[in-house]
Amino acid sequence: MRFGVIGTNWITEEFIQAGHTVEGFSLQAVCSRTLERAKEFAAKFAAPFFYTNPAEMAASGQIDAVYIASPNCFHAEQAILCMSLGLHVLCEKPLASNADEVEAMLAAAKKHDVLLMEAVKSTLVPNFFLRFRTICPSWGKFAASSPAIASIPPATMRIARARCCGLLTRLTPTEP
Repeated sequence: MRFGVIGTNWITEEFIQAGHTVEGFSLQAVCSRTLERAKEFAAKFAAPFFYTNPAEMAASGQIDAVYIASPNCFHAEQAILCMSLGLHVLCEKPLASNADEVEAMLAAAKKHDVLLMEAVKSTLVPNFFLRFRTICPSWGKFAASSPAIASIPPATMRIARARCCGLLTRLTPTEP
């Protein structure tokens, strides 16, 4: 899959290094706030294209997916833009600044039939849900119905929002 990255920081470097261990990963484009940094980062990782404007990169036709690691306040806007152009999005945590932005991002993913995923490693570890039950056994049934939606009994939703280990999720009630 041809990836572009928005953001040129240490976490982006980690993502690219991990990506290169996956068959089919190809870094094609880098987007940074300054042209100098975009060129430098692209050269470091052999990406053939570099940009200072996320919209130009997203519309370039050079990528299939984007990893967003820009300042948090830009996550929703950049993700929605990319999804509206048919790109899959892997967004660094937090996914967005608030629940309304998450709702808009989910709507864009559904509308444009693309994948939206928050880059949270812990959700991919087998003991993730077991740990939540250990923290709060009264949660009852806890199941992830999508990367951004979890089901938790209504009485514990407020606690869950505070304890989700940095996850910004939309929590919906379920029967215990």
